[in-house]
Amino acid sequence: MDNYPGVFSTLYTAMVRSGEASGNLGNSLLKMATFLEREAELKRKIKSATSYPLIVITASVLIVIGLFIFVLPQFVGFLKALNVPLPFPTRMTLAMSNFLVHRWYVLLVIVAVIFFGVRAWFRCSRRPWPASPTRWRPCSGRACR
Repeated sequence: MDNYPGVFSTLYTAMVRSGEASGNLGNSLLKMATFLEREAELKRKIKSATSYPLIVITASVLIVIGLFIFVLPQFVGFLKALNVPLPFPTRMTLAMSNFLVHRWYVLLVIVAVIFFGVRAWFRCSRRPWPASPTRWRPCSGRACR
């Protein structure tokens, strides 16, 4: 088991080693099985508890983007017909709406870069930047394994 550190954790190998040494390998394996089942159950509960807020946040963001793309452009003609200077927050909101309508692909690229960057960050066992910022190298290929 010591020859396969990627498969068996050090806790598991230590429990088996102590069980063999004391003659209670069966009890050690039962305790380890109970521990692993509790750990799996806890991971399942955490995953199910975080899925609902993630769904709500995603739906909220999609609704706001829909409002920016479909609803706000309807008001542009009305607001320009008033011939009054618009407040800064209103101008910024309309500018964001115009950006989303005409350059939606930029937002799509930004979201994709963030998604794949975060995914690579969590998949990498060695983080992409070490303590020294001068030695920064992206983590890719065999370096992540």
